[in-house]
Amino acid sequence: MPSDTVVETPGIKVMYVAGDRHQPIPVQAPRALHLLEASLPSLRGRKIYGVVSDGEYRACATIHPDDDMSSLPHPTFTIPGGRYVHRRLPDWGHRTEMIGPIVEELSARPDYDSSRPVIEFYRSHNELVIRVPVSSSPSDHRGV
Repeated sequence: MPSDTVVETPGIKVMYVAGDRHQPIPVQAPRALHLLEASLPSLRGRKIYGVVSDGEYRACATIHPDDDMSSLPHPTFTIPGGRYVHRRLPDWGHRTEMIGPIVEELSARPDYDSSRPVIEFYRSHNELVIRVPVSSSPSDHRGV
């Protein structure tokens, strides 16, 4: 059985490339990630996220403190902070078909908070962390 953990995360300021919401998420995600990566000189020092909200996938890169906000190549927004249940998906590049079912399973929790987006944190080339928002009630702070 997978080990899920409930975590409190801060808001994260990012720049993003949006997918085409008329396409399924599995089609939007790789294209948006490719366009994001191709537009930046380097990903070094940036954390990469995928955010899914209202049928749109956003490939996101964190903004460096020394970035010139007026010359960023993409629009910006803040990934909402709060409580999220997260599950690690090792070797995710060879298991992308598992992402949707994991999101569906975690979204079926009674404390699921549909007012915030689902987040994919590309922790490394080998590990993806899927975060699904949950309500901010104090119950179950230790995990599932």
